[in-house]
Amino acid sequence: MSAQRPNPVDQALAELSGSRFRVLDEPSYRIEDDGIVASFRLQLFVSAGLRPVAVAIQDVAEGGISLTNGCESIVSRVWRDHVPGEPLPPLWVQRIITPTYPGWDSDALSSWQMVTFEVQSPHWLSAPQWTAITQPELDRLVGRPVDDQRGRDFEPEPAPDDVDYALVPMHQIPLEKPFRQQCMTSAAPGRTPPRRPRLPWPWRSSRENRATGVPSGSCCWYHRGDWSAVIETAIRLISEAKARGLGAADQLRDVVLEAAHVDGITGWDQQALHSLLVDPIVLGKNANEPTVWFVNGQHRTRAMRDAGVTEVLVAARPQIGKIIGPARTDER
Repeated sequence: MSAQRPNPVDQALAELSGSRFRVLDEPSYRIEDDGIVASFRLQLFVSAGLRPVAVAIQDVAEGGISLTNGCESIVSRVWRDHVPGEPLPPLWVQRIITPTYPGWDSDALSSWQMVTFEVQSPHWLSAPQWTAITQPELDRLVGRPVDDQRGRDFEPEPAPDDVDYALVPMHQIPLEKPFRQQCMTSAAPGRTPPRRPRLPWPWRSSRENRATGVPSGSCCWYHRGDWSAVIETAIRLISEAKARGLGAADQLRDVVLEAAHVDGITGWDQQALHSLLVDPIVLGKNANEPTVWFVNGQHRTRAMRDAGVTEVLVAARPQIGKIIGPARTDER
């Protein structure tokens, strides 16, 4: 049996910790090139003889691409612009701040993550892998306390209150393109997987899915729970809210989240329901054209497809899906 590879956070703490100075704190750092638009707070910590540490904090309501979806391009850009002479990218730690609701585990939803990459060539990164890191561990790595807030003068844009939800049969959902994490590097059914170079440890991802078929539940957060049960819960709570006369204009999302809290929904189910309602899967379609495409939600949908989900909950859009209606009397 091969030796177990070290946890990236443990390895960084053991080998790369040290006292660094904060040389950059840009609360409105913005990237607009190569098709990427992103905004976040960027703090950069450096010291002679130590690998730089970049700390990025983003509000989930910010416009543009998220730190997760655009991480390869974002980190490559920061590497190129701020520490171009370094042979490796800065150690990257990120936090995406999510809305808080009564009784919801906001700490789990807004926790720190260290992101490691395969380095293909200078300033070109691929295959990101996320590992949880605590605030004390981050402070120890940097050698000083790190501010965990979004930054001064930042006003998040509130998420739209008038979101409604629809169900789309899985057979009408477009096939997902291969994605970053190992459970998305193989193609969805009907697609040919891409060829990827195999690089040596430590730049190769620590989890390699060599088998074909359904990924194991340990491969990522998306594949660790029962999406069918979460979607059933969402349908029930949305239907019950609409049976009381509530609709999209009545902050349906918040009503359903509060009802889930009252029902005792916790843990993975809580976070999955939160993702479907606050950051819903969005599909696009031009009028009078049959083609449907993803605006976001490929990874979640792939996990659902792998788990055999038959209907996907999405944000209601014209000509796509069936909007969830009120529960009938005999259903309540």
